[in-house]
Amino acid sequence: MSEIFRVLNVANGSVLSSSGAMSAYAADILAIMDLYFKMPMPAIPSIVLLLTTQCIGFGLAGECSLCLLLLVQGGVDKSDFI
Repeated sequence: MSEIFRVLNVANGSVLSSSGAMSAYAADILAIMDLYFKMPMPAIPSIVLLLTTQCIGFGLAGECSLCLLLLVQGGVDKSDFI
């Protein structure tokens, strides 16, 4: 049981540290398009891009949290994820 909590702690630590250290991925896309390619995106498509990428990211995080909860509760073996 202690190995399950160790895996959960490592996963939580890596998720929290990476989410706090990075900005939204779409902001990098918009900056690259403007600075390198000299093609600024209009306001409405920029906002839609930011919202959709954030929603996809939060959706994937929700799916991953379900997998981690099943692992902690003992419903799934660790080898199912490898």
